[in-house]
Amino acid sequence: MKKLSSIPLTGTALPSLAARVTTPAYHRASLTPAVVHLGVGGFHRAHQAVYLDDLARQGETGWGETGVGLRSPAMRDALAPQDWLFTVVERGRDDTARVVGSMMDYRYAPDDPEAVLSLLADARTRVVTLTITGGGYPVGGDGGFLADDPDVRSDLARPQVPVTAFGYLVAALDRRRAAGLPGFTVLSCDNMPDNGTAAQTATLGLA
Repeated sequence: MKKLSSIPLTGTALPSLAARVTTPAYHRASLTPAVVHLGVGGFHRAHQAVYLDDLARQGETGWGETGVGLRSPAMRDALAPQDWLFTVVERGRDDTARVVGSMMDYRYAPDDPEAVLSLLADARTRVVTLTITGGGYPVGGDGGFLADDPDVRSDLARPQVPVTAFGYLVAALDRRRAAGLPGFTVLSCDNMPDNGTAAQTATLGLA
């Protein structure tokens, strides 16, 4: 069996990788950063990012995305050397692999809160999606907003240096309103009951 040489996954290496895996045929620089995703993990990379990659492959270049980490820089550190590219493998009778190119950038929020707020307040941002786990929602078992949550209290005291995902959303929406810009759509992709209602409760409660 012939041993294949290793090729690092980077933007410049994509032409060399095209014979081995499916690679983006579109120009990534032409993508519009319309989607911001908070909490990039395995589920997001194997699902939503793939859907956005599918759109770009079909010529719909208006849905590029920027990832944001809130709790750990690990994903940033893993993706940065790869120019935010990653490979998704689909197991089956015939395994397939594809390089996903829809992610254009990544920010680790605690390192630069202002950069993330500016990103969310950017007129090009149209959708903000969430996979922050159930623990990221300051909502109690009764469905009510947890105003006494320590992170919520921190966001109320220092709204320009948020801690929670919803602190970032509310501060950015306030900036957009002041600038005369429309709001963005908030879409929860977390595996929890009534995730959309929980996102609404957390956002309005903090606002």
